[in-house]
Amino acid sequence: MTHRNTRLLSVLFGVALLARIGFIGNALASDPLAGEGHAPYPNTTILMLYDFYHNDNVFGGQLGNPNGPNAHDTKITVNIVVPRVLHSFDLGGYNAGVQAYLPYISYLGDQHIGINDLGSAAPGLLPSLGAGRANLGATSGFAQPNFAFYIFPIANRETGTYFVIQPWISPPVSSFNKKNSLNLSEQNVWTFTSEFGARTVLFGTPTTRNLALEVWQETYLYGNNTNSALAEPSISANNIPAIYSFGHSIDPAIPDSNPVRPGSVTPAVFREQPTTEFRVYLAYDFNPATRAFIAPGFYQSFGGKQTYRLHNGTIVDSGDRTSESQLRLVLGSFVTPSIQITLVGDYDIAAHGTPFDRVVEFRFSKLFF
Repeated sequence: MTHRNTRLLSVLFGVALLARIGFIGNALASDPLAGEGHAPYPNTTILMLYDFYHNDNVFGGQLGNPNGPNAHDTKITVNIVVPRVLHSFDLGGYNAGVQAYLPYISYLGDQHIGINDLGSAAPGLLPSLGAGRANLGATSGFAQPNFAFYIFPIANRETGTYFVIQPWISPPVSSFNKKNSLNLSEQNVWTFTSEFGARTVLFGTPTTRNLALEVWQETYLYGNNTNSALAEPSISANNIPAIYSFGHSIDPAIPDSNPVRPGSVTPAVFREQPTTEFRVYLAYDFNPATRAFIAPGFYQSFGGKQTYRLHNGTIVDSGDRTSESQLRLVLGSFVTPSIQITLVGDYDIAAHGTPFDRVVEFRFSKLFF
């Protein structure tokens, strides 16, 4: 292997950020991309800059009914910029290192969720209010910082076989606003993540064209936010039937009301159940000289039920889940011996109580030996 190709391998390990902006809003600690199962060489520092564009135009279930029809008049649009640093070292003969990153999330324009049917103010007597939408409060700012330590119990460069263990911790320090429907992180709670990754070459060799299988698994544990709130958005109807304004006698609150239901903020304790995620990639390295590769992949998450306990003891299910099925495509290549460019496309095929993600990601990586 040439010196150039030896050094090229050292940048490929890393954990990308993918902030999932759901109806309540959460940002999971990590989202490994294809090619990140390689162990960096010791004493290498890697600086990375990510830019994500999220455009969610379908919501997986109606507001208050995540199992219902999809809401197709939804707009949740954000841009996320993430600086990140990773430093590797030798630890008793094993490849190890530390890393950290801090996302900044910008909401673009107004955010809302489409509602297929607002129902009737008097079922059986009055017609449905028809379709409408809920306006979602959101504020741009910094999400929670994330810190990790990793170690490779297995790092066989000759066969291209690796196994990594990486715990993450994210303290509750962010631009959290309990009055917002959308927030920047896991409701400003302590988050602990265990992450495992494995990679092996199926066909070819690590220094030639090859096809590799890469698998990742994460489990997230969350603390509670005792200073949270159930933030319900105001709802507007597209076309209120004329009967609702006839004589102003059926319900004085409804005839000229738009929004139909005003927003409210109720103090509460926020809880989120553990989340588990899996990622599988088939990575084809087609240009050994620049480590250029293309990798289709699949992502699946489970769990993450979110509830609020109000001051009177009532438990309210938010309807939000970390339950998502997603197709992915990752392309990457070195453009110089120390600079790597990565492009990622994500497309949700199923979601429960959360927006359908349509994500384009750009990553710039710079090595310092």
